Amino acid sequence: MKFLLPLFLLAPLCLASPISGVLTLSTDPGDNVLGVVVSVTVPTPFGPRTVQQQDQTVVSGFLEIGGKASATTAVVSEAELLGGSLTFTDMAFSFLGGIQSVRTQSVTGTPSTISDPAAVDTNQNFDAAAFLVTLDGGTVNANGIETFSQTLSTDPLPVAGQGQGSIELVQTATALNVTNYIATVSLPVNATNPVQSGTSNIQGTITVTGSLTASGPVRIYTNSFVRWAVENNLVDDNTAPSFTEDENGDGIPNGLAWALGLSGDEVVSEPILTIDSERNASLILVNELQGQIDVESGTDLDVDNWENPIMTLTVGNTGDITLPVSSDPRRFYRLKAVEPME
Repeated sequence: MKFLLPLFLLAPLCLASPISGVLTLSTDPGDNVLGVVVSVTVPTPFGPRTVQQQDQTVVSGFLEIGGKASATTAVVSEAELLGGSLTFTDMAFSFLGGIQSVRTQSVTGTPSTISDPAAVDTNQNFDAAAFLVTLDGGTVNANGIETFSQTLSTDPLPVAGQGQGSIELVQTATALNVTNYIATVSLPVNATNPVQSGTSNIQGTITVTGSLTASGPVRIYTNSFVRWAVENNLVDDNTAPSFTEDENGDGIPNGLAWALGLSGDEVVSEPILTIDSERNASLILVNELQGQIDVESGTDLDVDNWENPIMTLTVGNTGDITLPVSSDPRRFYRLKAVEPME
């Protein structure tokens, strides 16, 4: 037999506010121009010879950024690239008086964060090595003494960030739940990758250097619960959401629905805190936790008789979680969502 157990809320907890936005690469002259050097070693009647040529590519497109910032000071503490799409103008390189050539055609790239978000210091600078642009569309073709074609969709080239990047926020408007900013991000890149295809006798490297600059609107919400409420259309930018109300009437208050990673209109029909016939207690997490939840127990449902948390579940927890079960004949459990301050 399974029982749905009480669900409650708790006082605010301080966390950094999430930020997100789509930034468009600048089209100003001189911006987003990357220098590219192709160095190749080709066979000649006199032995291998290494030659190099350089060209430039202009990058356009957008970056999807995320991170964390103070809702009160707009100081960014973490930054990450969540995605985006970049397009690179074609380039042509000619070697040995035109006997050998290398061309890039219709190259596109996808920006990403390599692992963890980059820490942003108080001067709003970060280590660009946390980020990567993967050239995953288009081709690199060689013709002449040796011929090959590298298809980037199946054989991508990584272009890593390198050096000190920066982010700047300029406030444009404010509302009760959110403050709007224009964010400008500068991301220096520097990478050298080998190029060789199949049985070709030609070997070479492509070196990319320069910096990407993009800007666009970002929103900083007063806290992550407020962001959830606005994005789930429970309230607008100027209406305070309730942490304790149950908007969809499924028995789970708004604050707990947010912490459990549920959507605003997602109705939960099955118990999420259960005890089976063997007295095994389990918390069934459908989604990854978005907020802190304290698990408390008690011998009755008196609001003054709940014990200190027997377990604290943190952001990112997922899957089924086994709870410690007391030997008392009767035991109750409840979940308490912790309201974030930021």
